[in-house]
Amino acid sequence: MAMFDRQMRYVAASQRWIERLCGGTADVIGRSHYEVNPEVPPHWRDFHQRALAGGKFGNERERLQRADRSPMWVHWQVGPWRDANGEIGGITIVGEDVTAAVETEQALRQENRALAKLHDVGWRLRLAGSLREGLEEMLGATIELLGGDMGHVHIIDANAKTLRLAAQQGFAPEVLERLHAVAATDDTPARRALRIRMPVVIVDTEFDETYTAYRSIARAAGYRAVVKAPLIGRYGAPLGMISTHFRAPHQPSNDDLQSLELYRRRAADFIERFNAEESLHESNAKLAAETKAIAGFYHAGLRSWQAASMREGLDEMLLGILDLLDTDMGSVQLLDADGKLLRIVAHRGFKQDFLEFSREISANQDTACGRALRAGNTIVVEDVELDETDVALRSLRRAAGYRAVVSAPLIDSRGTPLGMISVHFQSPHRPSASETQWLELYRRGTADFIDRFRSQEVIRASEERLRLALATGQIGMWEWDARSDTYFWNDENYRMFGYQVGEVEPTRAAWASRVHPEDLEAAEAAAVSAHRERREYFNEYRVIYPDGRLRWVRARGRVIYQGDEPARVIGMSEDITETRQRIETQLVLVAELQHRTRNLMAVVQSIAHQTLDSADSLADFQGRFNRRLEALSRVQSLLSRADNEPITLRALLIMEFDSLGLDVFGRKITLFGGPEARLRKSAVEMLALAAHELLTNAIKYGALASETGRLSVTWRIEGMRPDQQLVLEWIERGIPSPAPAADPKRNGYGRTLIEEALPYSLAAETTFELGADGLRCRISLPLTPHDANEAFG
Repeated sequence: MAMFDRQMRYVAASQRWIERLCGGTADVIGRSHYEVNPEVPPHWRDFHQRALAGGKFGNERERLQRADRSPMWVHWQVGPWRDANGEIGGITIVGEDVTAAVETEQALRQENRALAKLHDVGWRLRLAGSLREGLEEMLGATIELLGGDMGHVHIIDANAKTLRLAAQQGFAPEVLERLHAVAATDDTPARRALRIRMPVVIVDTEFDETYTAYRSIARAAGYRAVVKAPLIGRYGAPLGMISTHFRAPHQPSNDDLQSLELYRRRAADFIERFNAEESLHESNAKLAAETKAIAGFYHAGLRSWQAASMREGLDEMLLGILDLLDTDMGSVQLLDADGKLLRIVAHRGFKQDFLEFSREISANQDTACGRALRAGNTIVVEDVELDETDVALRSLRRAAGYRAVVSAPLIDSRGTPLGMISVHFQSPHRPSASETQWLELYRRGTADFIDRFRSQEVIRASEERLRLALATGQIGMWEWDARSDTYFWNDENYRMFGYQVGEVEPTRAAWASRVHPEDLEAAEAAAVSAHRERREYFNEYRVIYPDGRLRWVRARGRVIYQGDEPARVIGMSEDITETRQRIETQLVLVAELQHRTRNLMAVVQSIAHQTLDSADSLADFQGRFNRRLEALSRVQSLLSRADNEPITLRALLIMEFDSLGLDVFGRKITLFGGPEARLRKSAVEMLALAAHELLTNAIKYGALASETGRLSVTWRIEGMRPDQQLVLEWIERGIPSPAPAADPKRNGYGRTLIEEALPYSLAAETTFELGADGLRCRISLPLTPHDANEAFG
């Protein structure tokens, strides 16, 4: 900063001003600015005068020259200063040295230009038609980058011993002869650069001791400096060398060397890419003849995968093979389930007579097919006329019109033979090595198709069975992908939670909204516990449907981990409402069974006492007691079917009649019957015992004990609901003499049962009349309302 009076004499100046603009001279006060700095440009003098007139001016960036003649960039401002009276006393000049910022910007612009050039060269490299063309582009860009005058690119040979000239610029032909091949093994600048994998700079070839051997070349070519940059591949393999030469001694700047690093990497990438493309081009040239085979194999495979049937898919594969081998005759045969017969499934080019003969042949025949199948390898018969293995078939082959055959066995990945694919030729033929390789792919592809198609049929059948099983069993399936937090439900899972299929998006919230609030916390805790302990998830909880119904669900799941984190959870849900109800019912039934058992024991005890009271001897007691227990057992058997079959009076009586063999009495028994009256379970035992006693007495003493006796049994329902009565009448006639007199001190068991036990236990009304000509027994049993409904349908 400096202040001047109106005559531009120094009034004051900062130390930095004096150092930068006055050559360090401190005694400038009172001296003219133009005397101290005689090289002030005219436009600055103009600004000074305009500022003395009251103007203010400035410049963001202006180039000046220091006292040592070096350039300097300055940001400056100039304006007047005023005295105490407000008069302009002179001007003030303020300046800031921005040289560093300007130089940085210039370096960036230079680097950007270098990068832009590199980018442009990169595009031209992509368009290069040859390695030489691309390297010439890269060499020209490198020479321009470093400000060189000439250069060349060498490529290292496969043995890494020789650098061979690939591109050059600026060298005379006589010099190029000496540069054509350079040893990469000697202690040369090029070798050093390859060894250290960094550029080597020869600032002056006349004074660099390492360049002594090549000084004559440098003089002949007219250069004094050289920069050798090794070209190293991305995996560290040496590829070559790019050299830039200068006519005068030269030391590249650090910026130039940094940019050179990018250029040499780009050149190495180009060489690697070009070499790869050349290799690919050579490979493509070799595969050009097989392009048709590739396309044919692809399309045949694609069409077979889209085939709707086994035959359609095999036909596509056969067409692909025939097209590959340039023939139009062939067949595909499949082995039967026993592995003994080969049956033609697909064919092309054969006459009907040949097809009829060979449609089904033994796999053990000594034919090309049989031999190939047994060997597991492709069999080639170049000329069937010269083949001695199956001479008997020559006439058939002549009629079919083929002279050569290739038979390839179809074997799945497990080594199981599936069938045979055969290709026939009209003249002697041996497939080429390439055709044989493609035939191998075709036969594997055909075997894979057969295996896949059969597997898919099994899978489709299995999936259908699974779908039917899940639908029939009302089993829901669900899955949670922890990584995407998405859920899947099958149709049954929707229905299980009271949703229409697709009504909501499967989410945790959709599930939780249907779980009973009292069970939700426990269900979630069970899932967390299963994950923490890495075990299978299992839980049972209630679900509330929108209409208020409650259902029980059993859920089971398994976590699939990826590392330590859960990746997926899969599981099943099962509606166990009926199971829970059956369990509850079973508990009730167990209680009822206990009750019935106690009652049954009481009945057995009563039978024992009653039988004992009326028995004449132990043998008599044993016979009567056993028969009554058998009757009671039949009743229990009938009761065990009560849940599935209604117990009617007719069924009970027929059971007793059949058990005592009453079919031998023929017309002596008349079972008039009545309505299908369903009995209460509590009434079955007592009625069965009563019927047993009546029948036993009829056989021993009553109507069935004489030739003239007759027995009739009828029943009916009397009264109106709910007070209906089931009335059973048992009438015996034609008894020749009165029944044996009962003990006056005690009644028989049967009569006691009818007259006392039935009224007591079943609220029945009974009569038991034994007259001179027979017996008449009447039992009137009240029906419950439910029983009445059943009776009347």
